[in-house]
Amino acid sequence: MSGSAATTIPSGLPNAQGSYVGTTSSPLNAKLAPLNNYGGHTQTMALLRGSPALNAAISSTSASDQRIYPIIGTADIGAYEAGTINQYAIWSLEAVGSSLSTTGDADNDGNSNLLEYASLTDPLNSNSINHLLFNRNAAGTQATLSFATRFNATDLSYAIQCSNNLSTWSTIYTYDGATQTGMPTLGVTVSTSLTSTTLVDTNITSQEKLFYRMQVTKP
Repeated sequence: MSGSAATTIPSGLPNAQGSYVGTTSSPLNAKLAPLNNYGGHTQTMALLRGSPALNAAISSTSASDQRIYPIIGTADIGAYEAGTINQYAIWSLEAVGSSLSTTGDADNDGNSNLLEYASLTDPLNSNSINHLLFNRNAAGTQATLSFATRFNATDLSYAIQCSNNLSTWSTIYTYDGATQTGMPTLGVTVSTSLTSTTLVDTNITSQEKLFYRMQVTKP
């Protein structure tokens, strides 16, 4: 006895079984990057912006993807979990589907693409901004600054600078991602997490006005 049978999978985004299936007339664009090395020991296909696989594995209990990178929030469908690699080239691929110039400004918000990467913001959303937050205590003896950081990125360096005249600037803190080391100056203390840095500057007594700025470079 011989023969064959075909099973038709119902289309839908998703369908009743939770699968994403296109049709001949309306094919499904999975929005995948070419097969390549995106971390880990095996090649995978990175998920591009708008991929239907993003955050779609709602019943998954996996703690990591095929590359042994951790799951972030709701798992993505497939072998690749987006948002897990702190490398500019892969970040730009996930964000826009192509390579972004570090000096460009994809959303025209006044922040370079490199600053968007360093500040954990969306390079295509002009309302996605992480400001450098500043607070000065009532006694005028210390200033506290908080800012978003991509702490595990080995391709970034941060510098915080201070001035009282907007002409002469002094560097009071540097962080080198390649060596994972931070260097505050005397009178400055720093606490960090994977996504933020808080800096306390006690060198401000008798200063009538102060300005701070952050510089980000990619070696």
